[in-house]
Parts: sequence; structure tokens; C-alpha cells
Amino acid sequence: MATVYLAHDLKHDRPVAVKVMRTGEAPMDIERFHREIRVVARLRHPFILPLYDSGEALGRLYFVMPYIDGESLRGRLVRDGRVPCAQAVEITRQVADALYAAHAEGVIHRDVKPENILIAKSGHALLADFGIARATDAQTHTATQVGITIGTVAYMSPEQAMGERTIDARSDIYSLGCVLYEMLSGSVPFEGPTAMSVLSKHLTAPPPDIRQQRDDVALAVAATLLQALAKDPGDRPATALEFASRLVTTAVSSRTPSPLTNAVAATKLSIAVLPIENIGGSAEDAYFSEGMTEELTSALSRLEGLRVVSRTSTVAVRGESLPLRAVAERLGVEFIVEGTARRAGSRLRLTTKLIRASDETPLWSERFDRTLDDVFAVQDEITERLVETISGALQLGGLRGQAPVPATRSLEAYDLYLLGRHHWYERSQSGMRRARDLFQQAIDLDPTYAPAWSGLADASALLASWQFADPDEMYPLASQAARRALELDPSLAEAHASIGFIKMNWEWDWDGVLREFRRAIELNPNHETTHRWLSAFLAGIGRRDEAMPIAERAVLLDPLSVLPRMNIGIIHYLTNDPVGAEREFRRVLEIDPGFLRAVLFLGVTLTVQRRHGEAITMFESLVERGGRLPLYLWSLGTAYARAGRIQEARALLDPIHGSTFPAIYRAMSHFSLGETDQAFAALEQAVAQRADWMYSLGHQPFLAELRTDPRFQTILASMHLPRDS
Repeated sequence: MATVYLAHDLKHDRPVAVKVMRTGEAPMDIERFHREIRVVARLRHPFILPLYDSGEALGRLYFVMPYIDGESLRGRLVRDGRVPCAQAVEITRQVADALYAAHAEGVIHRDVKPENILIAKSGHALLADFGIARATDAQTHTATQVGITIGTVAYMSPEQAMGERTIDARSDIYSLGCVLYEMLSGSVPFEGPTAMSVLSKHLTAPPPDIRQQRDDVALAVAATLLQALAKDPGDRPATALEFASRLVTTAVSSRTPSPLTNAVAATKLSIAVLPIENIGGSAEDAYFSEGMTEELTSALSRLEGLRVVSRTSTVAVRGESLPLRAVAERLGVEFIVEGTARRAGSRLRLTTKLIRASDETPLWSERFDRTLDDVFAVQDEITERLVETISGALQLGGLRGQAPVPATRSLEAYDLYLLGRHHWYERSQSGMRRARDLFQQAIDLDPTYAPAWSGLADASALLASWQFADPDEMYPLASQAARRALELDPSLAEAHASIGFIKMNWEWDWDGVLREFRRAIELNPNHETTHRWLSAFLAGIGRRDEAMPIAERAVLLDPLSVLPRMNIGIIHYLTNDPVGAEREFRRVLEIDPGFLRAVLFLGVTLTVQRRHGEAITMFESLVERGGRLPLYLWSLGTAYARAGRIQEARALLDPIHGSTFPAIYRAMSHFSLGETDQAFAALEQAVAQRADWMYSLGHQPFLAELRTDPRFQTILASMHLPRDS
């Protein structure tokens, strides 16, 4: 009913795809075209082909989408026949993630097939063509009345083949299972001489075992695929996310395990500890409630086979008055721990529950009545009891690693540490400086408190990395603090992560970066910050295929925070996908319009796309809102230079070029001004100074045109970066 044209967007200077409805189409098709526009407009996901614009011209409806420089999955199958197992699972996982997002919006695709899955040159899959999608809560349209079968027969679920009105997400899971089967075997699961014969097999024939076609498919993957192809929707995975999680977990477990691959695997069992409610209401009682929540989250993170959502996300849902089921959906977990604490004099009563979110059924509850002679002893006792009970109820493995070194027994130091982490997660200049002061105060009260030393390291390092303080001053202090934390507690994952960050940005010990981050993940696979930093490093050295799953794992661990989503955008940016980067940075700003780092990166991404007017507007807003910080002035000056406004650019950049501003940024602005020799001089200085972010030098979009210059290759070789993969 439509033709898709490759076109050039004159306003934004970019290639686009324009879907134009043919003339003379029936009212049913016009309605369907309008519905597709409405459906795609409401879906926002990195693996769903987005809508740029829509309208009507010369009596013909159209809408505009990004042009994907790649091929359809159908084209890949025609060319290669089959897809390697790991790639097939990854493509399926990405499409399942897209479907899960669509299903959450009440949209069933109904036509999942290789033709509607696009594979970008980066290898990422995008789900397209929602032309026959429908909303689960919509009334029956003319095009989808009972008894009329809509879809593609080779990938059609039994209930869709029967023309049932109320198909749900599990129909799309069945279709995606057919696609996975075809990727692995080279043919669809059911074939026949006519469409009716194929439909009949979907309805009656048992699903084929993929291992009869291909014996290198892991048994667990084959079993998951059989579940997806079950005739009864109730026998299939309940959600696309569950289907993806089982595939990823089984695919990883079929290979030789390592700390990294085990950490990336999407854990089937997931839990969130909601903030313990302080019924007493006094500030003194809040110490115990906050501490109890932190201790439970940390302790459950040590259980094998359990994904634990970060406390920053659970705090974000506090006070929203949502049903538990809705809270669990927002956090992406199956189980919830909630509790209340009430204090009367020296007596404490703590009530805790373990709840299955899908039906809000309490699986276990217990009340603890204790005397507050030692608040930390009470915390330890209750934590041990809860961990033991939950691990038994959910049939989990044992605890990872050795028991952690006992933390501080100073209630005030502990509260200062919690408050410091709160400010650190704000990611503002004032927040990081406040966090650093709070961590130092905690250390002054208890010099043996290892987490406070790690917090001091993180605050110092990020002040330097984000150009809020002098790197020559802050990084050595950060290194000293992180190593002191490890001396006090070698099992502290946060301290290993701190050292990994310092090695990545200051010490340039590339093997040490991977060693420390992997050790941190091994000690605590639920530590979101480590996943985020490790994935950024891998993207910076060109290993996107490894980086993206780890970055997506960070989103699972902290789903309501902007930081993991911001990191996804940075990975897109470093791996030559500015459209994907722009989408993610805009998504961050929708969540938190005041997050200025997203404004900065969005402007940089617009500059890379040569959308100079938009970039300049973005940077002018950044300077107005964030002040005349050198990094913000550099970004605006560089945008002026790339737009040809040289006089305005020099007014901002010349003072920066004469300062101690990190040399890698000065190289970018010199190149933007056309000063190639000065750019290389700045890069040589950046190597000598070990400037921030240099690990990503070989993949910085601003310097892409210099990569073929022998001088650039010489500089890269002098850094001895790990090889691309």
C-alpha cells in the first residue's frame, strides 16, 4: 500500500527514508496508514525504527524515518543462508527488547518477520513496519475483524492464524521464535505448497527441534526456542523480556564462563529492595531505615543468580503511590522486598515481606522485635536472616566471594557516607564537591571505613574527569584514597571500580583497567557503576559488540537513573552512530531536563551531524544555564568554528588554548578551526600529560578525518591501547 523512497532531508542535511502511500488505496488502507503513524509516533526505543515526521502532500499521506545504512535480515539470510548462533541470539534479544517496549505501550506488532528487521552496519537490529500493529485496548478495526487473518503465514502464531480478536504479546513472541529458527536453520519452521497448508501446520504440527537442523545450537537455547513456538500461548514465555533473558542466560552459560560474560547475562531472578518505611518519623530513626535498606540491597547483591536493582532507582519510586505491580514493572523485577521500622524508646520493631510482583502475593514475611543496644548488630542479624530466607525461597546459589569486612560502627559516619553517595549521583559540580566533603567527614569520624575512602576516590576522580577541578591535583588524591579502601577491605567491589576508573583516565594501565573492572563485577555483578564505566572503556577502544550488552545490563540494574541511559548514548557516539546517540541524549533530557551533561553531549552529537544551528542553540543554552565553565565555552566555540563563524569562535577558544584545559579538547577545537598542525601538537601534549578521555582517541568522531594521517597513527601507537575487536 506504500512505497519507501530514499531521500535527502534538506533542513537537517541527512539521508532519510520516506514512506509514501500510493494513490487510489481503499479507505481500510488509509485507516491502517494513519494508525501506523500514530503507533510509531508513541514508541521510543533504541531498537525500534523511529518516526521523524509525517504529513500529507498532493493528496498523498507520508511519513519520514531515518535511513538505515545496512540491510534487512531477509537480505542477510538470502546472502548467507544462516546466521552464527551468537549473532542470531543477539539479534533476537534486541528485537525482543523492542517488542517488550511496544507491548508495554499496549502495541502488538503482528508482523514480526525478517523483512521487518533492519540490520545496521554496526550490527544492531531495528524493528520496523508497524503497518498492521494494533493496540491491545483498541476497538476492532475494519482491517482486523474477527475471522480475517492479517499477517505473514510463515511467522503467524496459531491464535493469529485463527483470526482471534484478542491476541497478545505472546503472539509476537511466537513470530520472533519463527524468525530465530530461520536464522539458525536457514528455513522457516513450517513449510508447505500453499498458505493454507502452512497455517494448518502452525495450528497442529509439533514445533521442530532446531538441533535436528543444526547440532551446534546449545541445548538450552533449543529448549527456549521450543517454548516460544508452543501452540498454547500459556506455555510460551510470558513476556518478550523473559524470552530474551532466557536466551541470553542460556547462550552465555553454554560458553566457557568468565566474570565478564557471567555478569552480562540477564539474570532470570530479579529483586528490588524498596526503602524501608520509617514509621516513627524522627531523623534519628531514619538512620536505621536508610541503613537497613542499604545493607539489604548490598547483601542480596552477593547472592548467586539474583539481579538486584540499584538503590538509586528504588528511591526514585518512593512516594509515587503506585501499586506494587506497577512499581515492579518500572523497575523491571519479579520480586519486591518491602518493610517498615518503628522505634519506641530503646525498642525496635521491623516488619519485612518478600512479595511476588506479578500477583502481589506475599511469599514470606517476618517481624523482628529487638532492643537497640547496638543498631549495627541488629542490622547484621536481620540482614543475615533475610538473605538466608530469600536464597532458600527463590532456590538461589550461595554467596559470592568472601564475607565483606565489617563496616563502620559509627552511626554518624555511616549517615554521612549515605548522604555523600546521594550527592555524588547528582552528577553536578556542587553535588560532587558536597559529596567529597561528606566522605571526608565520614573518614575523619572513622578512618577505617573503607566505603568512605572509595567514595572519596570517586568524587575526586569525577571532579577531574568532568573538568570541574584540576586533574593534576584530584587524580593522585583519588588514587591514594582508592588504594587505602582496598587495604581496608580487599573484597570491596566499589574500590576496585574506583581504581579501574583511575587507571582508565589517568594512569593508562589498560590491562589494569580490565582487570579491576572485571574483579569488581566478579565481587558484585549488581554494581551498576562498574558496568557503565567498563562499557564506556570498551566502546572507546572500538569493542562495541562487547560494550553494548554490558551497558544495557547497567540500565537493567538502575532503570530509573539517567546515568546508564546517558552511557548508552555515549557508546552510540563513540561507535559512529550519531543518530542513536542523539536519540538517547534526548531521552535523558526528557527524564531530567536539568541534566546539563546530556545537553553538552547532545550539542556535540548535533555538531558531528553538521546541524550547526541547532548545536549552537544547544550550547548557548548550556552556557546560560551552567555558567561560563571552560568545557561549556569550548563546546560553543568549537560549534562556532565548525559553522564558519571563526571570529566568534576565536573569541571563546583563544583563551582556552592558552590555558591548562585538557589537550585532547584543544586538539579538537584547533582542528575545527582548520589548524591541523596545532591540533597534532595538542595531541602530542595530551599524550605527555595523560589527558582525560584519551583511551577513546582512536574513535573520537571530532577527529575522524585525522585518522588516516601517519602522525595520528604514530600517536595512537605510542599509547599502546588494547586492540580493536
